[in-house]
Amino acid sequence: MDRTMQMILGTLGDPGLAGLGGVLALGLFGCFLGRRFFRLSAALIGLIVGVEFFGELAIGRGWSPTVTMAIAVGGGVALGALLAALPPAGVFGLGALLTASLVSLAARAAGEPMRQWVLLAPTAAIGGLGALAFRPVAVALATALFGGVATVAGLFALVKDRQVSSAVRMIVAPQAAAGVPVAWPNVASPVAVFLLCVTILVTAGLVVQFRYGKNAAVDGAAAEKK
Repeated sequence: MDRTMQMILGTLGDPGLAGLGGVLALGLFGCFLGRRFFRLSAALIGLIVGVEFFGELAIGRGWSPTVTMAIAVGGGVALGALLAALPPAGVFGLGALLTASLVSLAARAAGEPMRQWVLLAPTAAIGGLGALAFRPVAVALATALFGGVATVAGLFALVKDRQVSSAVRMIVAPQAAAGVPVAWPNVASPVAVFLLCVTILVTAGLVVQFRYGKNAAVDGAAAEKK
């Protein structure tokens, strides 16, 4: 699920500390300000998902890295622009991605990874429709979760090897944090510490978003009058 990003980083070179700074900044932004600046959040998430999705399609056809990157970036920009321009599409997309991600992680934890799109597509559709019915909750939860995971992955990558590629791996598969040294190795595994940090950060992000994150595009015009 991270093949396109890894291919891009391998072709262009890993930006190292500068890139991890960007990962941390975007992660904190999404975690605490994702609902308040919904259109920007939807655009960024759409860009990242689009790059990976269209890149996977190009990689599957065996096209060159240059062609793959062009298709991936073009598709990512188009998807990001669509989600930002049409709030309902953005809400649906965030809900679909959130549900598909959670179900995929649960299936992987149970030892039955859902690799087939034919299985994930209905799950994503249900999540998207549910998000349209519960917009504020879905948007806050999706942005806080994805932002929190990106932030913690960036911090763990700083400790591990200061490579963006490591952060990308941990975002997609938290078990990749297993190789990161932690301050209390005899108390909890690195993966457990990773998940604990994500839980704490996401909880804090949700508190901030529900307290200060009203947005008319998500909550309706009535939010502007409060």
